[in-house]
Amino acid sequence: MKWASTLAAGGGFDEAFTGAIARLVGKLEGDEPDLLLVFVTPGYGDDYHRVPAALRAAFPDAAIAGCAAGGVVGGGRELEHVPAIALVGAVLPDVEVRAVHIDGADLPGWNAEPEAWHDLMGLEPVGDPQFLLFPDAFTMDVDALLAGLDASFPKAVKIGGLASGAAAPGLNVLFVDDAMHRMGTAAVTLRGEILVDTVVAQGCRPIGAPMFVTRCEANLIHEIDGRPAAKALLELFESLPEEDQRRFRTSLCLGVSLKSDPSNLEHGDFLIRNLVGVDPQLGIVAVGSEMRPQQVIQFHLRDAHASAMDLRAMLRRRLAAEPDEPAAALLFSCLGRGEGLYGVAGHDSGMIVEHLGELPIGGFFCGGEIGPVQGRTRVHGFTSSIALLRAP
Repeated sequence: MKWASTLAAGGGFDEAFTGAIARLVGKLEGDEPDLLLVFVTPGYGDDYHRVPAALRAAFPDAAIAGCAAGGVVGGGRELEHVPAIALVGAVLPDVEVRAVHIDGADLPGWNAEPEAWHDLMGLEPVGDPQFLLFPDAFTMDVDALLAGLDASFPKAVKIGGLASGAAAPGLNVLFVDDAMHRMGTAAVTLRGEILVDTVVAQGCRPIGAPMFVTRCEANLIHEIDGRPAAKALLELFESLPEEDQRRFRTSLCLGVSLKSDPSNLEHGDFLIRNLVGVDPQLGIVAVGSEMRPQQVIQFHLRDAHASAMDLRAMLRRRLAAEPDEPAAALLFSCLGRGEGLYGVAGHDSGMIVEHLGELPIGGFFCGGEIGPVQGRTRVHGFTSSIALLRAP
C-alpha cells in the first residue's frame, strides 16, 4: 500500500494541474494509482469540466472521485479562499476500488430491503467494504443515504464530507471517473486488504445547561423548556461572562443530544448544528436541522482552544487503541475551522503529523463532515472527520 498527496495553487488551470499531477507521479515513484481523489476550489470553476479528462489522461486506470471545495488539503498544506487543487493517489494491491455516482432520485425508500442498497452501490453483500462519500447537500438527502448504508452495510466505515464549492443548488460539482456531475453523491467503495480507522473531533464547547425542545416545526424551534425559544436564548446570553457574550454574537451553535436523558451527558454526546436565525418578535430560533419535540439540546460556542484540545484528545485516544502508524490520513474539516478559527493555516494537519508522524494527508474543507459517532454515521458541523488508512 502506497499513498501520496499534493497540492497546487495559483496560476492558470493548465499550470496548476500539470504541476500537481507531476508531483503526485513523483511521490508514487512511477507506480500507477488504483485510487485518485481530487478536490478543486471555485477559483478554477470555469475549468471544472476539464478536470476528468485531465486526470484520465494522466491516470488511465485509476478510480477517480472528488468534488468542488471551499478549501483543500494536500502536500502538507491547507489552503482556503484561493484557486487550488489537491490530489490524493493510492496504490492499493489486493483492494477492490470503485468510484460510484449516486443520484438522489435513485435512493431506496426508508423501508427498503438491504438488497436495494447493495444494488445501488453495485456491491454484493460479502466482505466488509469501506465508503468515502462526497455528497452535494442541495440534491441529496444525506441523512437518508447514511441511514440506508448503515442499515445495509453495518460493519462498513462511512466517512467524507459535503461538497462546499458553492452556496446554491446546481453550482457544486462532483467528479466520478470520466464524468462531472452537478447533483447527487460521489462515492468510493474499498473492499479487501485495507482498514479505515476514524477520528471525529468537534470544535465547540457547551454553555449553559441542557434543555428540552417543547414545541417545534421542521427546523424552527418555537419553545424551549416551555417558554419562547428566543427568550430562552436571551436569558442564556445574559447569564454568560463577558468574553462568552462576545463569542455568542459570532460563534453560537446548537448541540442536539444523541441521548434522551439530560442528566448524564458527556463530551461527544451532541451533534453540532448551525443556527440559521432568530426572530425575537415571534420568539423563534431557526436551526440548520430538523427538530423533534422533547429533544435534549444545549447551546455551544465555537472555540479554538476547545477545538484543539478535542482533536488532541481524540488522536491520543486513537494512538492508545491502535499504535500502528497509518499509511495516510484523509482530513475532512469544516469550513468554519481552518485559519478562520485558529488564526493560522494548517492547524489540524499539523496536529495529525505531531501525533502520528510524517504521512500523506489530503482532503478538503467541507459544508458538513461525515463520520461515525456512537455506532451510527452522522453529518457533523464545525468538526474534523479524519480517516486513517492502513493495511490489515
